[in-house]
Amino acid sequence: MNESEFLTLLKQAERGDIDAQYDVGQAYYYGDGVEENESKAFYWYQKAAEQGHADAQNELGDCYYLGNGVKEDNDKAFYWYQKAAEQGHAEGQNNLGDCYCYGNGVKEDETEALRWYVQSAKQGFAGAQYSLGKCYQYGYGGVEVSGEKAIKFLEMAIEQGHAPAMCQLADIYLVGKLVDEDEGKAFSLYESAAKKGFSKGQFNLGECYYYGWGVTQDEELAFTWFKKAAEAGWAEAMNSLGDCYYYGEGTEEDKNKAFIWYKKGAEKGDAKAQNNLGDCYYLGDGTSEDEELALDWYIKSAEQGNAEAESNLGMCYRYGIGLNEDINKAINWYNLSASHGYRGAMYALGEIYEKGEGVMQNMKLAIDYYKEAAEKGHKKAKEALARLGY
Repeated sequence: MNESEFLTLLKQAERGDIDAQYDVGQAYYYGDGVEENESKAFYWYQKAAEQGHADAQNELGDCYYLGNGVKEDNDKAFYWYQKAAEQGHAEGQNNLGDCYCYGNGVKEDETEALRWYVQSAKQGFAGAQYSLGKCYQYGYGGVEVSGEKAIKFLEMAIEQGHAPAMCQLADIYLVGKLVDEDEGKAFSLYESAAKKGFSKGQFNLGECYYYGWGVTQDEELAFTWFKKAAEAGWAEAMNSLGDCYYYGEGTEEDKNKAFIWYKKGAEKGDAKAQNNLGDCYYLGDGTSEDEELALDWYIKSAEQGNAEAESNLGMCYRYGIGLNEDINKAINWYNLSASHGYRGAMYALGEIYEKGEGVMQNMKLAIDYYKEAAEKGHKKAKEALARLGY
């Protein structure tokens, strides 16, 4: 609308017209005929919502949930989603289901979440169809796991162009748990989601090109899609883009750019990026060496269960990197990492017990750890076994 049309609408809203109040809220939110202003959008959504306008109630819930024009408040978001849902608003019903699913503003309740997803999906809301697909995929809300029903609901959402459902179904085909594995279908679905601008789809498409899932391996295209997803804010893609720059995969090697992207991903909470950032500080790649910062990032990553970071923490305690040496804590971290399948930790434990570093020498344990690491392809472990006659 133009400015004149907006001013006419605003006068109607000021006179109490409920639909006009909602429309003015939309205009302020999207910058239609007026400059964007989330606070004023919130004000007018609230006016309409308090008069019972279901669309406005749902939008007001979004404002409280996302902190648009008002301080985030999950309790108030739940309240307004519930108001909209009780009037039969499909999106409000789905949003209310999400509140019960994730415990936002209300105690987590799988049964209630499922109930609201079902009501919303019956009205054809794609987001709820997507959520129902996941319920049947994982057996959420008391339903039996069913690949057939999961695919059915995901495909219903996909028919409406729902990008997250495309990725969810692609994941199913890629893993091959509920259906026969089909990397070609997975690739096609990721590609469709990526072309819609969905950052997770862009990242997954990059992985397909990187690993050759359902398509010819192409590091340059992998780099292209990782970059798109990273620039859109997807944390995992930031780490993958960092890897591309670090190792020169699909682009020229650039440790400085690798450091920048690892840092971006780490600050968004990606465990792999946090560990890689720790490596950059430890090795001085793309930045100055800083053992204390390396340790800080290894800790953050290890706290999320990253096996490589757990092993790196073991290394820090073993050699006194950023803290005092403590072989017992080193062994504890190496053991945790090894239990998560990290071969580097297995090899380190083999070394410790072979040499008797701060512990009684134990060749049987050393050989066992070397064997575990060797079975996972660790080159130095294979060499150690050969040296020991195994």
